[in-house]
Amino acid sequence: MNDDQPLLLSWRQDLIRSQVRWWSGWLSARVTNIAMPAVFAIFGFILWNSLLFIATTGGDVSPESVVSTNVFQNISVRLHEIFTSSTGHPERTDPDFGKMSMLYGSTLGAIIIAIPLSLATAVVLSDMVPFRIRQLIKPVIELPTVIPCKPCLKMPLL
Repeated sequence: MNDDQPLLLSWRQDLIRSQVRWWSGWLSARVTNIAMPAVFAIFGFILWNSLLFIATTGGDVSPESVVSTNVFQNISVRLHEIFTSSTGHPERTDPDFGKMSMLYGSTLGAIIIAIPLSLATAVVLSDMVPFRIRQLIKPVIELPTVIPCKPCLKMPLL
């Protein structure tokens, strides 16, 4: 059945429905036209200021950490330092903001271990295990998603 044809509606009800549909589409398009540039401007502002901060200080917040005024030359050097350093100790007096150890520990660990394991578990449960056994195993697999981690319990709620 065609969606444009009214079903037991008078011509007035159909007119009101079409007007509401048109105005709601127009309003959502205008809100999107305003919101998207604002979101991109905020993202650009944060990215630009963080690059300037990294280039001038290397991530260090102490006043004597400003290396030079040539910001654009320092950006690539500082970013290379941050993303290729294998140690990360931001709590020290001379902080080191290496992200490579974090990348290896989280992202690559997830790619190498968690993704294949979860896909294999999903395939086995959906295709190979009988329904009754699947109904027993499924809650055990889903249980860790509802149990909060210990550091999360200490975090204040906003």
